[in-house]
Amino acid sequence: MTIYYSYEACTKLHIPWMDIISDVVYGTLDYMKYRKEAEISVSVVDSDEIRNLNKEFRDIDKVTDVLSFPIGDKNPETGEMVLGDIVLCADRIIEQAAEYGHTRKRELAFLTCHSMLHLLGYDHIEDDERIQMEELQKKILDKIGYRR
Repeated sequence: MTIYYSYEACTKLHIPWMDIISDVVYGTLDYMKYRKEAEISVSVVDSDEIRNLNKEFRDIDKVTDVLSFPIGDKNPETGEMVLGDIVLCADRIIEQAAEYGHTRKRELAFLTCHSMLHLLGYDHIEDDERIQMEELQKKILDKIGYRR
């Protein structure tokens, strides 16, 4: 498993963000019984950058908390399955942790798990999909110790 990390945000989370992301990536893949060698990239950005990406790729001109870009192709150099890219917004992690009354660690873990499920093909457009994703997120996060 290869995880490429990039911290481009000026806003500091003041938590061990790489460790949390790694825990959740591995925990999600383990829970979902994903056994292939894989790679992902994870970037942490500020509000302006995620707004630009949201506008460019989704035609939605507003700040969001996380974006997922599934790829699903094999890397010819390593043989790993490239699951995709995760882009997290540091500003929204801080705001939402306060809003929902939990820690920044829990919020980062939640958003990472949510995005990993997107990279694995899950979505939440329909109510039944949303319910399934919510149940999986709770089970995964509870199992790896990021409870609300």
